[in-house]
Amino acid sequence: MLAFRNSTTTVSGSVGLAGTCVGERNQADFVAMLGSMTAAFLYVLINSFGGLSLSREDPSSEAYGAFAVCTLVSLLAFLFVAVLLIQHLYFVCTGITGWESLCRERIHYLKEIHGDLNPFDEGVVINITRVLEAREVPQVWTIEKALRAL
Repeated sequence: MLAFRNSTTTVSGSVGLAGTCVGERNQADFVAMLGSMTAAFLYVLINSFGGLSLSREDPSSEAYGAFAVCTLVSLLAFLFVAVLLIQHLYFVCTGITGWESLCRERIHYLKEIHGDLNPFDEGVVINITRVLEAREVPQVWTIEKALRAL
């Protein structure tokens, strides 16, 4: 049986954040966006902590409350984006998309493969290389060939 991983139908739980489906072709861009967002939220979080320490010197200052709220919001945003980044880095390293990971039982080309076997996992280095080169046509593969490789 011949199957084709169509990147326009692979969906991640991150559709709202990216504004589009995260599949094979745009996975590298999405991970880069998450990395930059994580760094930005970390920067804001560090500066919020700095503001908290400066506003403590003057307890009557109304700035303390604003910095406390900013710190809390920054912490929550940083944790959300950092966890999402870690999840997608895992997907990249294992050679799978979010849709394939979360909805495996609904995908026709994965129904025939039993257990937790992943026919797309070719090792961390090759998986990362495939994501970085994913601007081209998605990989065409046969289930039989993938199972023999496992």
